[in-house]
Amino acid sequence: MIATDKLFSTSETAYAVDRNGRIVVWNQAAERTFGFTESQVLGKSCWELLSARDVFGNPSPGSS
Repeated sequence: MIATDKLFSTSETAYAVDRNGRIVVWNQAAERTFGFTESQVLGKSCWELLSARDVFGNPSPGSS
C-alpha cells in the first residue's frame, strides 16, 4: 500500500485536487460528508462543487 492509499482509506473525510483545482481523489467519508459519489466529482472543479474559498473568503483559484 502506498502512502496515498493509506491516507484516502481513512474514515476521515479526505479528497485531493490537482494544481488546476480539479478533484482527483475522493474517499468514502467525503461521499458521506458532502453527499456526492466519487463518480460524480472526479474531474470537477473543487471550488465549483464545494463553493470553496481561501482563508480570506475569496473563491479558490480557477473560479474567476
